[in-house]
Amino acid sequence: MLFSLSSVSKALSILTFGLTCVSSLPLKIGEYGTHDNDGICKNPRVRKEWRKLSDLEKADYLRAVDCLHSIPGQYADVIDGLSVFEDYIYVHKTQTPYVHLVGHFLPWHRYFMWTYEEDLRNRCGYKGAQPYWDYSLDVPPTAEVTSLSASPIFSPDTGFGGDGQYANDSSLPGLDLPKGTGGGCVTDGPFADWTIHIGRNTTQIRDDRCLQRSLNPTIANDWCNANVEAEIMAQKDFGWMHHVLEGEPSYVKMGVHGGGHFAVGGSASDVFTANTEPLFYLHHTNLDRMWWQWAMADPENRVWDISGPIAPWTDILAPNRTGLPTGNVTLEFELGLGRLADMIEVADLMDTEGDFLCYIYEL
Repeated sequence: MLFSLSSVSKALSILTFGLTCVSSLPLKIGEYGTHDNDGICKNPRVRKEWRKLSDLEKADYLRAVDCLHSIPGQYADVIDGLSVFEDYIYVHKTQTPYVHLVGHFLPWHRYFMWTYEEDLRNRCGYKGAQPYWDYSLDVPPTAEVTSLSASPIFSPDTGFGGDGQYANDSSLPGLDLPKGTGGGCVTDGPFADWTIHIGRNTTQIRDDRCLQRSLNPTIANDWCNANVEAEIMAQKDFGWMHHVLEGEPSYVKMGVHGGGHFAVGGSASDVFTANTEPLFYLHHTNLDRMWWQWAMADPENRVWDISGPIAPWTDILAPNRTGLPTGNVTLEFELGLGRLADMIEVADLMDTEGDFLCYIYEL
């Protein structure tokens, strides 16, 4: 069947910007990612790179994200006006000091991504699995400058919209990083008209504002390339793999975790509220994909490998660490997401086709 360009454009526009929370298109992706009566993962969801989704699948995902921001949140009693989408920002904001620069960084974010994916599906009728963004596909293997804005992920029609308006000073205060190309409000795409209510960094106030971006090709070139990922894959145990992936709070050792955030810039560059940027979830799902791919290279020894400190190894995000538990993370260590989900053990999150999770990745 052939479609005219105008009819496809109109359909995408309706899907992308519509405020309905149930898709009207019969995307025959099927029910998958469930467990049978014996708790066995059946038909695991297949998480795909953004480019491998059809235009209709992309539109369905973007519609569901917009839907989450239209539903009143559980934390609206703490900060007035919060949506379900902003519930996730609140939980990330309040837990940031204790789930970064620690051994449970990857398991906690895996749980966070899974819970978000479940809300997209159960609250907003999303039919697919959480996609990821492999930014190494947007970084040339040579030293030429990356045209980050040309990536399909930033398409105003089938992506997340483009750069923010140019701001005179789009650098990041307190961080010695290359300057980005935007800094102001995103002006096109599905989230251009969003109002964010939750305040920046650690504040507990309402602060109505727009979604901001400042694309940074230099950071993308340095930290989002295939060589950085290859170094992650070359590590022999979880501790070193995680440390290389998460990096350190300095530009020379930033790692792909910081690189992905600061390459997008703007709202994504505030570590506490980085998930104000919807691309946060594709970035962290890509980090989860790297962990999964690393583990699948030697599943017998790596799927259940966990290590690293419970308390952050530096006080840059948690200046007051009084009372924090000591020791190293084990499979029995418990993780929580506030009101979003129940407490769970690290062991429940190690196998993506286990008793709790049910997904794999398409590479």
